[in-house]
Amino acid sequence: MNVRKRKQAVWLLNMILPLLLGACIYLLFRHDSWVCQVMWNHFHIRLMVPQLILTEFPAICVFLRNYAGDMLWAYALFVTVAWVAGDASERKLLECVIFEVILECLQKCNMIAGTFDVYDILAEALAAFMAYCLFGKGRICVNTKKNKERDENEEQMGT
Repeated sequence: MNVRKRKQAVWLLNMILPLLLGACIYLLFRHDSWVCQVMWNHFHIRLMVPQLILTEFPAICVFLRNYAGDMLWAYALFVTVAWVAGDASERKLLECVIFEVILECLQKCNMIAGTFDVYDILAEALAAFMAYCLFGKGRICVNTKKNKERDENEEQMGT
């Protein structure tokens, strides 16, 4: 597998896996969520976390229930925006955080489902920043002309 394809695989995994993990967290911990309603209404599937886990690890369960899914989705949002735009800059990070704030405000106004929480905004901004730290400043950005040229040079030197 050449360098460009490996980088694309890394990007795709960083888009898809957080979305899937976030959906699993919602299925296990957020029975009032849209994801759970779809699974129940269409497939008659309802997952439950064993009571032992809830009582033995309450702090972890609260974190998972309230923040982890949103954080994973915010991480995936930045990675997706950066990959599609070919730009993992501070500006894209800011655009993602603004989008997340808008979504939370829409929840506050009851325009979309969800519960407004300032800590959600902070958690989502932190997750987007973590994605920026991994992918920002052209570290692994695959769509820019400069990075394509660098990848081609690395492939030629490796052969």
